[in-house]
Amino acid sequence: MAAAAQVLPVSPLVQAALQAHQQGRLIEAENLYQRALTADPADAVGWHLLAVLAHQRGDLETGIKNIRRAIELKPAVAQFQLTLGNLLKALGQLQEATYAYFLAASMDPSDFGTWNNLGTTYRALGTLREAEDALRAALRLQPGNPDALCNLAAVCLDTGKNTDAIELLRKVTTLQPTMAEAWFNLGNALAGQGADEQAEAAYRRAVEVNPGLSSAWYNLGNTLCRLERLEDAGTAYQQVLKHQPNHVPSIFNLGNVLQAGQLFEEAIECYREVLRHRPEHALAHFWWATALGSLGRSTEASEHYDLALSLDPGMAKAYHMKGGMLYNQGRITEAVSVSRKALAVQSDMPFTFSNSLFMMNYADGTTAEELVSEHREYDLRFAAKVVRRCTYSNGAEPDRPLRVGYLSADLRRHSVSYFIEPVLENHDPRQVEPYCYFNWSLPDEVTARLKNQVRGWTDCYWMSDDELAARIAADGIDVLVDLNGHTAGNRMLTLARKPAPVQITYLGYPTTTGMAAVDYRLTDWQADPEGYEAFSVEQLLRLPHSYYCYRPMPSTPEVAPLPMLETGHVTFGSFNNFAKVSERALALWARLLAMVPGSRLMLKAKSLQDVAVQESVRARMAKLGVHPDRLILRGWEKAVGGQLELLRHVDIALDTFPYNGGTTTCEALWMGVPVLTLCGATHASRMGASLLGAAGLPEMVTTTEDEFLRRAGELAGDPARLAALRSGMRERLKASPLMDEAGFTRAIESLYREAWRRWCAARPAA
Repeated sequence: MAAAAQVLPVSPLVQAALQAHQQGRLIEAENLYQRALTADPADAVGWHLLAVLAHQRGDLETGIKNIRRAIELKPAVAQFQLTLGNLLKALGQLQEATYAYFLAASMDPSDFGTWNNLGTTYRALGTLREAEDALRAALRLQPGNPDALCNLAAVCLDTGKNTDAIELLRKVTTLQPTMAEAWFNLGNALAGQGADEQAEAAYRRAVEVNPGLSSAWYNLGNTLCRLERLEDAGTAYQQVLKHQPNHVPSIFNLGNVLQAGQLFEEAIECYREVLRHRPEHALAHFWWATALGSLGRSTEASEHYDLALSLDPGMAKAYHMKGGMLYNQGRITEAVSVSRKALAVQSDMPFTFSNSLFMMNYADGTTAEELVSEHREYDLRFAAKVVRRCTYSNGAEPDRPLRVGYLSADLRRHSVSYFIEPVLENHDPRQVEPYCYFNWSLPDEVTARLKNQVRGWTDCYWMSDDELAARIAADGIDVLVDLNGHTAGNRMLTLARKPAPVQITYLGYPTTTGMAAVDYRLTDWQADPEGYEAFSVEQLLRLPHSYYCYRPMPSTPEVAPLPMLETGHVTFGSFNNFAKVSERALALWARLLAMVPGSRLMLKAKSLQDVAVQESVRARMAKLGVHPDRLILRGWEKAVGGQLELLRHVDIALDTFPYNGGTTTCEALWMGVPVLTLCGATHASRMGASLLGAAGLPEMVTTTEDEFLRRAGELAGDPARLAALRSGMRERLKASPLMDEAGFTRAIESLYREAWRRWCAARPAA
């Protein structure tokens, strides 16, 4: 306002109005301006100052009307054009505002404010080259002006010139350390360069200066997520919501943070709030469904995946996850179909293809020939396109100690760890130096224990396949043992890069990987008898007994007396993952219940805590003639030993098919419960035979449904035999190959050595 007063003469009445205006007495000032203009309608300064006052009061339309009157009277005054530009910019008319600023700059090129405003308006329009030119013009007039430096840095950020932005913003924060916007933009620039620790410090300085700067809190939260400090990230998002309670991105991200911390109910509340504000938010339905799945509420989860897909039909990951929910409910055919829909929407999803392969092992009627054919397709679509390492610096000495790397997502409280821990602990250091590559984001007490049993440990969840392959090669691994196959958390495409000279798949997956880059599959003569080489891309290395070595949990309940002696009826049980409970298995068990009067069937699985799944099971069994009173359905047991406690109430365990149990079979035997299995033609349907043979119970292996029923009936009718089996089972197991940890480890080391010698013999001479 003072600048305008210097441009043109000011009448005494306008001077009085200006004094009131400058002192904040706006009503008095407006009245005086109106009186002055009534006295002299051609007073351009009066109209200009009245426009400025209208802008201050938020009456933009009136302000524009007044300033245009001033410009009509005096069209060549730069300050008038500048004020018009400010009003138009505030009204959102950015193109018109730039024209006004441009006129002002042409009339008075020495005005810093005009160039600065022109630059910020160009930036808002997305015309970044012009924005940079205008802001550099402003800085030529005032080289150390913090506002212009900060504005130019923002343009540099927009154009990807992060280094230039950082240099400018460091200058600003030195000149004006209390400028929160500069610290905020510095954080953005540093984050853009991947310097998240420095970005965090800048964002924290911004919110220290201005605790109400929500954008800085939000970006701080995002940065802390990248730094995997999720609890701190949650605190940052909560600060945003303290100032902006309806900030949907923060509510959504807070939900994801809570879910990552396994606070699933709290996460669901966040997603519900997101959808209250934005019903079209497909990802909120997606993550709500994921949280429900983690709580075992698979039916509700499927519904929310459907809602996500109704909003975003191209969300391939929703198809992928819905397939997992259907799998948990035992609806395998539907699960495979939905997973393939994901691949139809987005073909470059190797994990989804792996998932569909994994679920094929559960499907009734899938043949070994079909399995190997589909697994070869994975190799063609994904693995074969990866550049494979073909030269190695590993010394080709056939008898030296081997560096053996175990690659797995399951080195935690998981069935795989129960079987691999005895091997890690019993390795002969003269033969094997074990290394582990752990591909999961949430380690636990089992992870901590396993770490102490190996020479080298790498947490590789956040590594790319190239990074992990480079790490394995740098560690000089001779034999890389994959413990996942196509299960969750696999690193198939790391294996495809062939980081180790010899690669073996073992334990975690019940068939071939299908990959040419994997040399061997570790198995046994029961699971893969002679002739099964045709069903494996890898060469088969067979252990002499079972390929399982079982170690019970450190603390387990004592074996209880035979429950039928107290209850007066036989209780059959199956505690396997419900995906393994096929329609054929349910039908066979229904026949068994009909054959054994008064008998009960106890089923336990995580998905059975879902009431809808329970109702479905009861309805399916009712169609097969089983009254609901004869079913005992149990869900997830929170206590680690809860499943073992429940086994105290089971007389005879029934193995699932066509995908047999593994850990569940061992746990049942350890609790004295004999397990009856139906052996099939695929590896997955022969695991029970492998375990029971090694446990010294070959008579529990049947090959037809009629034989299964006959053997179950004989056992149910012979309480004395069941009681004797129960009381002597632990001693039987301890004396069996199934629990011979040292002998098993020597056998597996022998196979590693055999594979290594083959590689040494085949390696071309230097």
